[in-house]
This record gives sequence, C-alpha cells and structure tokens, in this order.
Amino acid sequence: PQFVKENRPYVKLAMEHLNEKTVLQYQQEERSSIVHRVRSERHRIADLRDASQTQVLSTQENIKQLREGYAEFYQNNSYLKCKTMTDIVELNVKNVIRQVQM
Repeated sequence: PQFVKENRPYVKLAMEHLNEKTVLQYQQEERSSIVHRVRSERHRIADLRDASQTQVLSTQENIKQLREGYAEFYQNNSYLKCKTMTDIVELNVKNVIRQVQM
C-alpha cells in the first residue's frame, strides 16, 4: 500500500499543497536519509533485526496484507516470500538502498 489508512489526512494535506516535483524530491531525500542511517548504524540495525526475528511484531493478517500490498505496489514477488514483519522490513530497506544507488 502507498500509505496506511491512519495517515489519510496527512496524505490528503500533502496532495492539496505540494506539486508532484516537490513530492518526488521529498521522497528522494527521505530514501537518502534512510540509506545514511542504515549505513551509519548497521551494527545496531543488525542487532535489532536479530532480536526482532524471535518476537511477534504483528498479526498474521497484518503481515499478509502488508506483504501482498508491497508485492503489488513494487511489482516484486519477493515480498510474498516474507513470513514475518522483520522479513518485510529487511527486504524493504534493501530495496530502498537499491533505489538510491541507481
């Protein structure tokens, strides 16, 4: 999904006040920021990933919805192989890094 339904008011506000070029610029800046944080905190992120793999972070219904939504949105069936929220987050971060490096 492009956004969660709880964020609808913010999405509506942005759509009313920002043009497409500005939105694309913000998206690129946010992706670059994520890549910078991942690279600078890679050991802490790896520890967090390892710890979260043994925890229940969400319901199976939410995991299924997010997994299928991302697979459709990004046209990437790799998301359908994700079994946990940790798997989804890890794949998504890797995809963001790939997008920025292109």
